[in-house]
Amino acid sequence: MASQVGLKPTATSFGEACVEHDGPGVATNSYTPDPTGELHTRRADLSSDLLLGPLAFYLFSFPHSAPLTIPEIDAPVGDNESRFSATTSQPSKEARVPLQLPTEMWLEVFGFAARASQRTLADTTAVSSFLHGAAEEALYKFPELLNIWGARKFASIIADSPHRARIVRGLHLCCPSKHTDDFIAAVHEVLPKLERLHSLDLFGIGDECVDEETAFRLFQGLELRSLRRIRGRPLCLSPRVIAALRMFPQLEEIRMYSCTVFPEDNDDDDILVTNRQEQPQFEILRDLPSLCALSCPARIMADIQVAGRLTALCITDATRVVMNDVARLFGMQLISLRVERRLRRYTGLAYPTNWFDWSKLPRLKFLDVRDSGRRCGDLEAQVIRTQTLPPSLQTLVWGPTWVLDCALLDSRSEEWRRETIKEFAETVLRRSSGVKTVVYRWARGKSYLCVLMGHKGQQQYRELVADPAWVDEDAWANTR
Repeated sequence: MASQVGLKPTATSFGEACVEHDGPGVATNSYTPDPTGELHTRRADLSSDLLLGPLAFYLFSFPHSAPLTIPEIDAPVGDNESRFSATTSQPSKEARVPLQLPTEMWLEVFGFAARASQRTLADTTAVSSFLHGAAEEALYKFPELLNIWGARKFASIIADSPHRARIVRGLHLCCPSKHTDDFIAAVHEVLPKLERLHSLDLFGIGDECVDEETAFRLFQGLELRSLRRIRGRPLCLSPRVIAALRMFPQLEEIRMYSCTVFPEDNDDDDILVTNRQEQPQFEILRDLPSLCALSCPARIMADIQVAGRLTALCITDATRVVMNDVARLFGMQLISLRVERRLRRYTGLAYPTNWFDWSKLPRLKFLDVRDSGRRCGDLEAQVIRTQTLPPSLQTLVWGPTWVLDCALLDSRSEEWRRETIKEFAETVLRRSSGVKTVVYRWARGKSYLCVLMGHKGQQQYRELVADPAWVDEDAWANTR
């Protein structure tokens, strides 16, 4: 069956404009149902996440003389009321009965309103006070703190209204490098009050990664017992950063950029040395025993000697040698895997099924292969090998470079590329023992989901435009 994947949140921000209001902007989320029912959702569920992202952005990006309030159900609402209320066979302006729809249906309606304009969504959500609870939940579930002002304002709101702290499930953190110290101080003021915080997204801290010093100052002294995920920019880890992360006993997921090792004869903590030749002074999967999802570069694999509880892994700059190390260490426990292959210049079509013996990972259900490199020619004959796939594999996602590269030596047409990738998808679906879904990345930001439909023996190949959730950067981590 297809594996569950989560959509990236459609972020709306807090801290973009100094507007007096009693609530922060929020990064909203969306959700792709899990056909298997086995896996984790990403960040939030449908019932509260599609509602007020654009509204929050509107509220905090434009001045208002007073906070926007939601009128009572019996208040006059004007000519547009007929769109949102049910009436008797002979309508009367004196008596209106609200249309009683489930909250989930209102959320769907507001999702369409958000596509029109922020003002449209703001007007729509002001129809009735019975939506106030869902609106507040959407506003505070995943706030996005863009700057120091936003972080301080959010901390002030949480201090004045402690019940809102119980709504917060995640924070998106973004801060210019020159203001890092003040931003971290403001974040530290609010984090201990968020007793149900599950996720931190460091999407706007650092450039390529969160450096060791910033990571240490961000996590030092915190005790976040409910925190499960740290996403966004990968972290430069060190023994002291690991020591800080140990205060998060439920931490299940982390992105790792490097291992920073302090020389034994160095008394100055400000001098950091990254040395791949020395044995690291910590073992991440031993020191963080709850960790079950890890993203790291291939160069880190040599430092990992303990398998721990890991079931989801993302490897960047992967080679066959590295994949053999992965199979040796995690082969009997991996369920989800993303591999970013470093192909450089290559010939042929680089089918992922031919590249590695994936059957060494017998429990694997979800495999995402994303390529980098430049195809420079064809091979005369290439057979698509499917016997290398593990029997438990349900979903295969592939992003080949040659569907995007228009400078091939043989100048193949777009039609040829499309037919070739479709042939690969259909072959995998028909010949593999367990694969139910193949997704391939295509040009112009599109991806296609491929399945076989019909009764056994009479199945027909079908494909449709894939939901972006299937190729989400974090899809591998949402499959456990």
